[in-house]
Amino acid sequence: MRSDSGSVGQEGLSFIAEARREQIKKAAIDTIVELGYAKASLAQIAKRAGISKGVISYHFAGKDELMEKLVVEFYVAGAHFMLPHLEAETTARGVLLRYIEKNISYIGENRHAIVAISDILLNFRDADGSLHFGHDGRNELVEAVAQILREGQEKGEFGDFDPVVMGSSIRASIDMVSAALHADPDADTAHYARELTALFDRATRKDPS
Repeated sequence: MRSDSGSVGQEGLSFIAEARREQIKKAAIDTIVELGYAKASLAQIAKRAGISKGVISYHFAGKDELMEKLVVEFYVAGAHFMLPHLEAETTARGVLLRYIEKNISYIGENRHAIVAISDILLNFRDADGSLHFGHDGRNELVEAVAQILREGQEKGEFGDFDPVVMGSSIRASIDMVSAALHADPDADTAHYARELTALFDRATRKDPS
C-alpha cells in the first residue's frame, strides 16, 4: 500500500510557506504605516516580522514584488467582498449606490491596510520613474462605474450627464475617504458612506431636486 506521508508533508510545507508570506505581508503593511513607503525597506519589514531579510527574499523577489502582491490582493479581496452585494441588486441605481456604500465599507473595515495601500499607489515607481500603478488601473475603475451609469441611462434610471465625468467624480470621492483615514485613522467611514450615497443618488437622478 502506498504511503501518503509525502503528499501530506508537501501540503504541510505549502501551508507553512503561505503562513510565512502572510506574516511578511502584514509586517510590510505595518512598516509602511509606521515609516512610510520610502523608508519601508526589506530590512525594516524583516525587523517587524521577527525574521531575517533573507527569509523575505526566499518568498519574494524583492520589495517591488511584495508591493505588487499587497496592492493586487487588496483589490481582489475588495472585489470578492462587494460582488455578492452588487449581484443582489436589480436596478442600475441600486448597483451604483451599493457600489459606493460597499467600497467605503471595505475601506472602513481595512482602515489600517488602506493607509499602506494608498502610500504604495502614490509612491511605487518603475525604473523609468513612472508610477507602477498608473493611469491604466485608475481608468479601469472609472470605466467600471461609467458602465453602471450608462446602463442606468439606457434604462431611464439616470439623468443626462457624461458617465465618465460622473464616474471619475464617484471614484475620486471614494478615494477621498482613504485620504481622510491618513489624517484621522478613526474617521467615521459609515458617515462618509451615507453622505456620498445620498449625494450621488441626487446627482444622478433625472430631476436632482
